[in-house]
Amino acid sequence: MLPFRLHNLYTSIIELTNPQKGIKKYENIQFKIFSDNIIIAKQLSQEDKANDVVTLLSCVSNFLCSAVGDGVGWLVRGGITVGDFYIDDTIVWGPALLRAYELEDQLAIYPRIILDETVTNVLSSSTIKNDFVRVDKDGLCFLNYMDIWHFSGQFVSAAFENMKAEAIKADGTYPDKVFQKLYWHMNYINAELDKKNEKQNRKYPHYFRRGTGLPEGHQFHEVFL
Repeated sequence: MLPFRLHNLYTSIIELTNPQKGIKKYENIQFKIFSDNIIIAKQLSQEDKANDVVTLLSCVSNFLCSAVGDGVGWLVRGGITVGDFYIDDTIVWGPALLRAYELEDQLAIYPRIILDETVTNVLSSSTIKNDFVRVDKDGLCFLNYMDIWHFSGQFVSAAFENMKAEAIKADGTYPDKVFQKLYWHMNYINAELDKKNEKQNRKYPHYFRRGTGLPEGHQFHEVFL
């Protein structure tokens, strides 16, 4: 099941950046897949750097929406930075790659994509409107990928139920690290769906079983057109 889901996930980024089948503004975005890792990169122009960064964030957001939806149900963490980087069909190399890995390995912790200061600086110096940046409780900026996804409650809700079912142990509890990831993801999704408040918004409760450490009453929302 896992290889099948990862195949679906990786296929989504291939299709997104395909000049014939994908989204045109993503056609110059490059990617590299190895094991359960993926690198998504875009060359930035000096004259339109902010727009290029927003395009990259949009592409990554599309990828993440595919990941957390009911077709895959896979939580992802990572980091995005701006810096020197080289990628071709054979190798990837550069300080930006090392920095992105550092953001993912040391800071992300939860299923979030940490935005380096180099990214937020580019965005803050631009007049381009976007809602891709969120600041977490620990002060770190992360990618708000839900910005591009509308009427999505039912899809993330179904995926979340599948994640819970796969992670739960025989005694009805969850491993500590898995619990932390699911809990963070649940709170993020709920908060963003509340902010969207699109059309009729009806809540669907998704409780964790007692003994997991999750407070009762947390829930996802299902949105109807």
